Amino acid sequence: MTIFKHIFNAAFIFVFASCGHKAGNSLPQHIVEPVSHCPYAELRVPQTVDLGIFQGEDMKHSVTIALTNLGNDTLVILKVLPDCDCVEVERYDSLVAPGQHGCLTTSLNLTDYPADTIYKELGILSNSRSGNVTRITLFGLKQ
Repeated sequence: MTIFKHIFNAAFIFVFASCGHKAGNSLPQHIVEPVSHCPYAELRVPQTVDLGIFQGEDMKHSVTIALTNLGNDTLVILKVLPDCDCVEVERYDSLVAPGQHGCLTTSLNLTDYPADTIYKELGILSNSRSGNVTRITLFGLKQ
């Protein structure tokens, strides 16, 4: 059994040395490469959207939010999740090409909303490398 162990060790050292391994490096240089060439999608949206002031009888508001793909692969928007029933997602671009813009349109009906300060959140489920769920806060005032 020890002869096989010596042959294996010699073969391993030969292969490892022929790969350009130098003392002090943990991996051969040709294995350690930057991953910038790997395809990725990167969603960029505003973190907050100011809805302004809701006054009088008109407590309905529609807002369109720009979706930007900063990556080099297609951004796939799987779903947009509002945090309550007073927010409705009207439409969104489910595919955004690299370097391009898409949009998300949502409407708010705050007729029965009890508070004067409005904080609503949208969660965008996507293939973005910065995280599977990107959050946007919608805020405003009700008078």
